Amino acid sequence: MIFRKNVGQFLETDIDGEAVLMKVDTGQFNALRGTGLVIWQAIDGHRDVAAIASLLAECYDISPQTCAAEVDAFLDELKHAGFLVAA
Repeated sequence: MIFRKNVGQFLETDIDGEAVLMKVDTGQFNALRGTGLVIWQAIDGHRDVAAIASLLAECYDISPQTCAAEVDAFLDELKHAGFLVAA
């Protein structure tokens, strides 16, 4: 599945190397750093879960298969929080 950021539904800023996201309608905050930030930055509306997992595996020198389930779960959390939609 391919996701894109749900532009217009949240505000985003960078604070000390973290991406801080705030839902416009609820005020809910999320801070992304480390692997979460790498995944967030890889979401471009063109990469699917496998491509993002491959990128993450390359960054951290682990197998894409190891990353795939975790990336999928993280993207699902962001989707349910309203930060992502299916592309």
